[in-house]
Amino acid sequence: MLSNQYDPHMGENEINPPRNLGFDQISDIDFRNRDKVIECIRNVKQNFEKISILLREFKSTNDLKKQALFKTKISIALESLNGDVSRGNNILGLMRKDIDERARMNNDLKYQDAKLRIIHTATIALQNRMFEVVKDLSKLQIQIKDTYKEKMSRQLQAYDPNLPEETLNEMVNDPMVN
Repeated sequence: MLSNQYDPHMGENEINPPRNLGFDQISDIDFRNRDKVIECIRNVKQNFEKISILLREFKSTNDLKKQALFKTKISIALESLNGDVSRGNNILGLMRKDIDERARMNNDLKYQDAKLRIIHTATIALQNRMFEVVKDLSKLQIQIKDTYKEKMSRQLQAYDPNLPEETLNEMVNDPMVN
């Protein structure tokens, strides 16, 4: 295995950019890393869909056991989603370091070499896509939190219809309750 390939079982400190490789060899590594980032993004999209379905099912049930099950499934899917985002970002960070190192080694800090420029541009495009994924993840987490609060508020109102609005908001927003 070449030294800058991503291996989920290796620690970040064990991954170093390759030295003295030709551009053709390095391009293969870059494309394999790019494919791994794309796979992470694909996994994130699948988990987004899964969480959206679970969230709809959570909203539609009044059974507390089912709600707890949905919350657990959503948490597991969010963990997986966060792991894929983290993995993708780690690979992109390594790719950026590697590209910058190659540019320094070749005294090409403006990316004049065509192959280096292509790899640099592709990496930036992937970084931008990953940034969009992170923004979507943030929106999804807010949506989940709002859905939980909304559901809890309805349940509390059903339990005690005379509960003052201020007390209701306190209970719903209490981090110990969520």
